[in-house]
Amino acid sequence: MPADDPTAGAPAPVEDPAIVSALDELQHRTARRRAELSEIAAALPGAISRRTVLRSIVADIRRAPNKTAVAGRALRKLGRAPRKAARLVKLRVVTSRR
Repeated sequence: MPADDPTAGAPAPVEDPAIVSALDELQHRTARRRAELSEIAAALPGAISRRTVLRSIVADIRRAPNKTAVAGRALRKLGRAPRKAARLVKLRVVTSRR
């Protein structure tokens, strides 16, 4: 095999009809899912302002029947934020040294 052969590292073609049909089915499902996601993405607004997001959060909290549970989850998440920030900084420092 010459070094400039484009098929040097490529896998051998699949001959088994069961495998080929399974792969075709996966490709069809993937194409359908991609089309569904494209439709969903097209239906979403192009950009949402932070103010709009915050207003919708406040409105959702006002309508929530279990406000104490929502507030508890929010406080726990806020408590985890400093640890996550420290972990991300540490990860960034470790990966930059490599």
